[in-house]
Amino acid sequence: MNKSRPTPTFKGFWAFCLLLIALAPLTQASQTIKIITIDAPPWVSRSPDTGELHGAFVDVVDELANRTDYAFEITLSPFARVGRELELGVQDCTILAPLPPSLTTMGELILKQPLGVIGHSNLALTSDSDLAGKRISVLRGAALATKLGANTNLNMVFDKDYATGLRKLARGRVDAVAGAIPTLQYIARGAGVEAYLGAPLVLAYIPLNFQCSKKSNHLDAMGPINQAIKSMHDDGVINDIKLRHGF
Repeated sequence: MNKSRPTPTFKGFWAFCLLLIALAPLTQASQTIKIITIDAPPWVSRSPDTGELHGAFVDVVDELANRTDYAFEITLSPFARVGRELELGVQDCTILAPLPPSLTTMGELILKQPLGVIGHSNLALTSDSDLAGKRISVLRGAALATKLGANTNLNMVFDKDYATGLRKLARGRVDAVAGAIPTLQYIARGAGVEAYLGAPLVLAYIPLNFQCSKKSNHLDAMGPINQAIKSMHDDGVINDIKLRHGF
């Protein structure tokens, strides 16, 4: 005699539905977004002792992971390589100054980074006219070098990195150093030359936006991430990160 197959109960059906609901967030959480940026403290840098990443960028990404359930894999790179990695789709997203619209889809603003000049502690800088005739250390090829180069009254000294310019400032070989102000101040503290720095003269603000490669397979993540960034501004979290890292 054939036994009839038991009829599924409503209890079993609802248990199955609850299991699907419980597993649904794992689909999003399993997605890892590769995010690339440049090594520039206090934005982000790697500890030479532990190899761990720290800085404002890391705090922002950690908060995004908490608020969106996406995982993020961080890569540090020279600036020139960032564009190539995004263009090829090797990396998904970045947080940097706006890149060409042909390359990325623009997302929310994270913060604005001040660029300018920091003079020696005995030099008062209140406007760009105070820079006339002064010896100013700049990074060759930097956007700020181009801006300052339009002023023929300046004596620009090209250096390979900020640390070199700051050492020259401490020794009196230049009158001021130009660049990203939070980074200059961070490096000066680490090098023990902060006492030689005067008040910064801000010349421009560079927006740092979340943006994703148009070749990324995770463009659908931009909606939740942009919403998370907005909520971080509303909650004051972005402002706390800025203050904590000197932006």
